[in-house]
Amino acid sequence: MMKDMGDGSFWLQFEADGDEIKKLRNQVLRDASKKAQFPGFRKGQIPPYAMPQMTTFALQEAITNSLEVVVSAYGLKTLSGSEGNIDVKEKVEDIARGWKEGSNVLYTATFKGEVLPKEEEE
Repeated sequence: MMKDMGDGSFWLQFEADGDEIKKLRNQVLRDASKKAQFPGFRKGQIPPYAMPQMTTFALQEAITNSLEVVVSAYGLKTLSGSEGNIDVKEKVEDIARGWKEGSNVLYTATFKGEVLPKEEEE
């Protein structure tokens, strides 16, 4: 659901897909096991204390990806630079703590944007 708040501001409530979050989390874990080194752990091992950070990063990525899709689906684009920052109202860290693998995540966001010009039909 999206609402135009006037003055170029928009309010949005949407759900990030649980399967997409799961795929992104698995990708983050694969990348971290290849690249990151944690003191006291063998290369390729991710310590339990780092798992919540991996989930948080995957959730942030999934929310960003779903926002891009829904904003363009409404024929909008965010403003460039800091003016177009998207503000997710929920704390992603809190969502990550309660997230169950495969479940969708409902979030609310506001952003400044503009309506894309419609292509002229011939």
